[in-house]
Amino acid sequence: MPAPIVAPTLYELTDAAGNEFIYQPAGPTLWYGPPSNPTKYSPTILSSPLGSLVTVTLTPIAFPFIRTLTLVVPNVNMGSTPIQSIKTIAFFTTDRLSFPFTVVGQLQSSTVDSLSGEAFA
Repeated sequence: MPAPIVAPTLYELTDAAGNEFIYQPAGPTLWYGPPSNPTKYSPTILSSPLGSLVTVTLTPIAFPFIRTLTLVVPNVNMGSTPIQSIKTIAFFTTDRLSFPFTVVGQLQSSTVDSLSGEAFA
């Protein structure tokens, strides 16, 4: 009988600019920002073929833009090891609100950051 999959309890990732992405599935909680002062968020989670899509709103609803962060959290089997190295991506999306639906054209634009770090059992 194969051993059961052991999922991580914590992910610690950074981007090229040094920003931290700390995700704790129990809760769930996502911290994002500079290492000296990351902001705590309560994300929404969607399951996808890429892994979990962990999304938070970075800016409050402020006409005419909403900025979101979606962290792609890959499935990781920790096995019997306490730490696994991982690489993934984060999408930063700006949504141009249209009220009363007067904006014509593309309403969302995104940038992608490459992340690397570790998953912890």
